[in-house]
Amino acid sequence: MSAPGRPKRVSSPGEAGAQRQEGSPANVPPGSQPQGAGAFDPAEVFRVFAMHRVDSAGFDAAVLAPGEDLRCVFFWGDDCFNCNLFKQAALLHRAPLLELGLTWFEANVYRDRALGLRFGLHGVPTFFLFRGGRRLGRITGWPGLPQFSQAVGRLRAPPAGGA
Repeated sequence: MSAPGRPKRVSSPGEAGAQRQEGSPANVPPGSQPQGAGAFDPAEVFRVFAMHRVDSAGFDAAVLAPGEDLRCVFFWGDDCFNCNLFKQAALLHRAPLLELGLTWFEANVYRDRALGLRFGLHGVPTFFLFRGGRRLGRITGWPGLPQFSQAVGRLRAPPAGGA
């Protein structure tokens, strides 16, 4: 019931359907989540990509250990909107990301500020790539699947001049 002297608000037919669904990100249109999908669980990305949790104390032993696998460290933070955009994109594009053959690590630098300072992070998400104990590259922000895949592909390619 509207207050006396105030006109009653009438919604347009499409207005109710245009409202954002509870639990869906602001930039994802209602109904565009996969059918049968429950609320978005940001932690699912850690399970799907078998990400190893690292912190300041164990970073070197885990990430810089000998090995020829290409290692990607996903630096993120709690309640980080852009981090959740990556997590959602990763879940939607899991097959192509898994095909990159990365060994994944994750570090919450909101909880481990020392690790964020060590790598000079000014924002998250940020991805660092390592192989054989050497840092090969850095990707700041989630650039999208094509750009991320191209960057990883360049690191997989043999160095110019042959090796």
